Amino acid sequence: MSVQFDNSTVDEFRKAFNQWQDVEYLEHFFELHKYDLQSGFYNNISIEDAVLRTINESSAFEEYILKIAQKGSKEKETTLNNIIFRTLNKYETSLVYQKNKAYGLVSKSWLRIYAIRISADIFVVSGSAIKLTATMEERLHTKNELDKLKKTAQYLKSIGFEDTDDYGFIEIYN
Repeated sequence: MSVQFDNSTVDEFRKAFNQWQDVEYLEHFFELHKYDLQSGFYNNISIEDAVLRTINESSAFEEYILKIAQKGSKEKETTLNNIIFRTLNKYETSLVYQKNKAYGLVSKSWLRIYAIRISADIFVVSGSAIKLTATMEERLHTKNELDKLKKTAQYLKSIGFEDTDDYGFIEIYN
């Protein structure tokens, strides 16, 4: 599941993979964040290489998530929780409304999908990012993803969305 904020024409899951496949979007993003990209953590990668890497990795990442999501409904040991998502805060103990992240598939991946966990197999995607810094608070675009996670969790709590029986179309207004 994925939220669609009122100012968007697509849900957050689709938006992430659309952007990560868009050469113009990626060139602009990496130019804007060139300092972070070339600060050494990613070995001074060029903008052109970053664009190609993102396109290639995102394609495989999307396919993998969809494959695991499909399997997870049939095989208990192959679930989004077991394979894809990890808790954002290791000290968070509640499973319902837990903030989670999924990493891209390659080592040192900068691709992230953010979601609120509802149950073992139900995650509501709230956003995504290309994360080039150590913490999310360092840059506005990743800090905004934290805000979207909070907003999504608050909204799901307010409507009592807690398990698969509550599944349906959810609109979140900013």
